[in-house]
Amino acid sequence: MLPTRAQRELDARRGGSGLVQRLQAIPATLLAIPIAVVLVAGLVGATSADEDPATGAAVSAGALGASGPGALGSSTTAVTGAVPGAPGDTIPGATPGTTGDPGAGAAPGAPGPAVGAAVPGAPVGPAPVTGAGPLVVPAGGCDGAALSATDQGVSDTTIKVGFLIPNLNELRAGGFNVGLAGDFTKILPAWAKELNDNGGVACRKITFVTDTFDVLDVDDMLRACKKMVQDEKVFTVLAAGGYDSVAQLCIAKDGKTPFINPDAQPAGWYADAQPYLWTTFMTKDRMHRNHIRYLAEAGRFEGKTVGVIYHGIPNVAPSVEQAMLPELKAAGVTPKVVIKLSSDSEQALSQINGAVLEMNRAGVDYVLFPMNLIFKTQFLQVAEGQQYFPSYTDSDHYFGCFDFTTSTYPSKPFDRTECVTTGPQGQTREQLLNFKKPFQDYANAVYLRANPQGYEGDQDAKDTQQALHIGTGSSVLLWAEAANRVGPQLTRPAWGEQMGRTGRFDKTITAEFWTFGPQKWDGPDRLAVTRWHAEAGDGFPERAFRLERPYFNAYV
Repeated sequence: MLPTRAQRELDARRGGSGLVQRLQAIPATLLAIPIAVVLVAGLVGATSADEDPATGAAVSAGALGASGPGALGSSTTAVTGAVPGAPGDTIPGATPGTTGDPGAGAAPGAPGPAVGAAVPGAPVGPAPVTGAGPLVVPAGGCDGAALSATDQGVSDTTIKVGFLIPNLNELRAGGFNVGLAGDFTKILPAWAKELNDNGGVACRKITFVTDTFDVLDVDDMLRACKKMVQDEKVFTVLAAGGYDSVAQLCIAKDGKTPFINPDAQPAGWYADAQPYLWTTFMTKDRMHRNHIRYLAEAGRFEGKTVGVIYHGIPNVAPSVEQAMLPELKAAGVTPKVVIKLSSDSEQALSQINGAVLEMNRAGVDYVLFPMNLIFKTQFLQVAEGQQYFPSYTDSDHYFGCFDFTTSTYPSKPFDRTECVTTGPQGQTREQLLNFKKPFQDYANAVYLRANPQGYEGDQDAKDTQQALHIGTGSSVLLWAEAANRVGPQLTRPAWGEQMGRTGRFDKTITAEFWTFGPQKWDGPDRLAVTRWHAEAGDGFPERAFRLERPYFNAYV
């Protein structure tokens, strides 16, 4: 089952029942904002502060607890920012938009534009931020604009934006060091203030409505979807990460609500939900194709007996079967063993012991394992127990190249594992602090304008809060710029069309840049290669990835 300590602690918290039924919702994407913790601090889970289960915020110095002033005291709270006279979250008179859906009917998994190519019809991307106001001028300007309610969540004065915050307490209690310890009651008002003080978005003030969801429970994610789309009737939804399930389709496909989310999914989901579902990481299909092409180009398959084991759930299996396995075949590689674990998590966990034995007996010495961190931990522990030590390779299809996802891996079997990533992992803390420094400086200034006391707590807490703030700002600004390109007559279909005209977007620290096009729903276009080291050295802590090959253009 789970690692011993995790199993014991989680069972104790739940009275020994109900764990396995909830594991399917865990897939190791977990957070993209904690990924920013890696980028800025070189650490994940560095702070040991407890989290408030209602907010995801740390109960520690510099972080508001549930009883603190302005804390998110309930699961849904309006955050308007420190703007005199800013409206509340009640949006009267909103009516559905009538603009036709501009999205073309792309086949599931259809490729986007060639990497590095200009996106047809896309404007030139914004210049790197130097500290000035970041937003494009709303189309048509705001002076004299006759404003009215144009769509769900859009009134004549406000735009209502939903923001989903993950609750990771039970994962942390189970020994999984995912480490979100930030205070969104300071982050979201800071970005609201920045936008509203600079003319708002589409000539209106924005308000944030938050909800907290359980990363272990797909049903709770679906509840959060319905809360945002049906009850709160927000115009758009943003997420801090961990919202990794079919609940994404509840928001974007069924609810036809714009959704920018870091947790990447199979390419077909984006085609089905267009133009409302967008991700700041590569779709799983693209990540698999790029991973395999790099391994083939680097000669990693030569002389190797390859095995593949993957989880048979809807947000994993299609990308393995439609991208990874065909790409292996195209590279002339025929895996000796391919194992598809059950979509039922209880059965899948029980299958791992036999899967390890099968690969061992077949002589597999190179393993690809697209599945969540719990299943990977189980596989690695069982293999070590059998004195079976193949080489492994991973990628960011599940954020596999980030240190926080490896916190439960046994060191000996995973040591020297090579990983293909889209982010600037494997760098020292000093290097990360200087990565995209102009945007970091601008985002820090935004925080200080709303929070003059600055980032508080010990250095780890400060780094965490800073990274969460900067990462949140990337998604907020990406959404806002597309809305401003629409202008005063803002509707969801029009936003989706303009999001597809983004082109190059530089306000990010999770990659050099992102590009988005009419049917290019994922941001990254560059790759890097890292290798995991069990021991410390060269300025890195123990159990961490180190950069092996700097950024280069993605293959697809």
